[in-house]
Amino acid sequence: MRFEITDKKRVIYTLVFGLILIVSHILWRTVIETGMENYEYQARIKSSTDVGFLAKTKDIAWELITGNKPDREITDSRYISIFGYDLSKAFEPICRTTLNSVVPLCNIFKDGFEGISIKTGDSEKFILRNNRYNTDFEIVWGCTSVKQIIMFFLIMLTTFGKLRHRMLFFIISIPIIGIFNIFRITAITCLSVEDMTTFQFWHDSVFRIIYYIFLFGLWLLWAEVITKKLYKR
Repeated sequence: MRFEITDKKRVIYTLVFGLILIVSHILWRTVIETGMENYEYQARIKSSTDVGFLAKTKDIAWELITGNKPDREITDSRYISIFGYDLSKAFEPICRTTLNSVVPLCNIFKDGFEGISIKTGDSEKFILRNNRYNTDFEIVWGCTSVKQIIMFFLIMLTTFGKLRHRMLFFIISIPIIGIFNIFRITAITCLSVEDMTTFQFWHDSVFRIIYYIFLFGLWLLWAEVITKKLYKR
């Protein structure tokens, strides 16, 4: 069987890739509740700003499924739950591994970094500290690349090719995404450690875009290279 990707198919699949990213983001924001989103929600309420379409959609979905609206009072950045089921503790081992991976890499580019674990009740807080600049970065669930891995799973689940081939490529991609994420955190940290006012710019703008470009590149590898080898006959 010969599988040929025409220019028309490239356009269609690229549009589908973007659509899947948007849909998966909406699903995540609807199903998942996080402390960071609650913090933004509270800030909007205090400033009398509209809370936004996704927050309203989440309220409706949660009330239909659980009978209750999300608890917007929890603003701890480590907090993450799915329909009220707290997943924060489950993310601690991944946060610890991420912290331990980032520290030595950061010290290659900027000296003075160390990883600190702080016990707060039954939970742990993971801090990437730079002693030279007296700056702390907290490693939370959003630093673990789990969201991006789930998004890439949805992308591979809905793209073309045999299911077993797609899932094998997805499994191989998991450590690749994880390694890229470690370099992403390292870059953001080292670029903003001397001036924390630039953190949001690097974190929320530049490297968020780069992350999605990277995922697109992985998908492009599947679409333009691997499928041609798998289905050339």
